[in-house]
Amino acid sequence: MIEPGEVKKYYRWNSGFRRGQVECYLAETETDVYFESGKSISKSAIDTEMTSVNESEYLQSNSQAQSQKTIEETYSLMMGESSPEIVPLAPAPLPKEKSPIRIILERQKKVERREIKISLEIDIPPVKVIDLLTTMFDEDEVYQEIVESSLNFSDSDLKEVVKNLAMKEIQRITKETE
Repeated sequence: MIEPGEVKKYYRWNSGFRRGQVECYLAETETDVYFESGKSISKSAIDTEMTSVNESEYLQSNSQAQSQKTIEETYSLMMGESSPEIVPLAPAPLPKEKSPIRIILERQKKVERREIKISLEIDIPPVKVIDLLTTMFDEDEVYQEIVESSLNFSDSDLKEVVKNLAMKEIQRITKETE
């Protein structure tokens, strides 16, 4: 992993469909080297598949790739291959850089499935209100409306609950093995 103040390393692919692409070093394991783009190569192949380059070549390569993409999009629009409604007016946001931890985790072949119990609080009216509603309306419709109105949490709320439970489960299983 690149430490603060350390000079970044850049490499150009010499062969294959990535030929000419320039990559910025991110991290390495015992067997592989990982790049900021999410691509990787085995350490044994890096000397034959890639050439070390300087930062200016990396920056030039990125600006050329961006220019080529803009030219291709403009040409497609002029040729009627896409409609103006789907052509972005502003540049797309840069993809979030993946951490070396995430890259290594995504490449794992063996994972264990764990079950976590989720407990959510929902708002349900008092039984007297439910009884009154079921005498006035169809019981199934009343129950359906109560359920729908009680689901007033957002996806981010639900994600936060799952995230906290997953964190507790990971901490629990790692403490069991100690």
